Amino acid sequence: MARKIKRKFIKNIFSVIVLLISLLAVIQVLKLNVLPDKYLTLFLIGELALFSLAFILFNIRKKVLIIIGLVLYILISIGNLAGYYYISKVNGYISASFSKDYYKIETDYYLVASKNNKVEDIDELKKSSKIDYYKYSRSIDKALKDLGKYKYTAIDTPIDSMKNILNTNNFLLITKANYDYLFENTKDDVLNKGDYKVIHEFKVIDYVKTNTATPDSYNIYINGLD
Repeated sequence: MARKIKRKFIKNIFSVIVLLISLLAVIQVLKLNVLPDKYLTLFLIGELALFSLAFILFNIRKKVLIIIGLVLYILISIGNLAGYYYISKVNGYISASFSKDYYKIETDYYLVASKNNKVEDIDELKKSSKIDYYKYSRSIDKALKDLGKYKYTAIDTPIDSMKNILNTNNFLLITKANYDYLFENTKDDVLNKGDYKVIHEFKVIDYVKTNTATPDSYNIYINGLD
């Protein structure tokens, strides 16, 4: 009896070690942040499926299946350790390069709706929801990707879109800086902040070469003017 308990304990410890190695590899892949969503999903499903299969086989009482499970554990561990080492090197290289040649810019984004719109949160949006976006906004491509798949329309003049969403169920994606600028420089009888609500806000991080711009300056484009 004691021997069986000891054997089970050793199996559990081995499974935990393999799981931790897999998690380390997954974390490095997420930190690298270069895989498209569909490939990242496939990678995560693959990791989970392989570990689950190995775990099941390793804990079945038949000796042959235990050996197969053990072999799978070893292969998973070797693969993930190699991946962890390689990706950590890549992450380190990128970080070192960015620290010398790039600076980080954070842009706050708002998803704006009319105050009369029934949608109160982004989770209530449908894939068919129509969202205008100000095409001159910084890092707009990343912002669209982060927000998700909806029906987007690029616009040149955010003030027209702001007026438009008062009479429709559309939404406007705009930077916080541009949103604040609009209300600070437009009369209340043209745009009234009380007529709108922000249903979602998020931050987009971008890296810019130090020799192409300065970190403490940026342009805000309103109606095609900077």
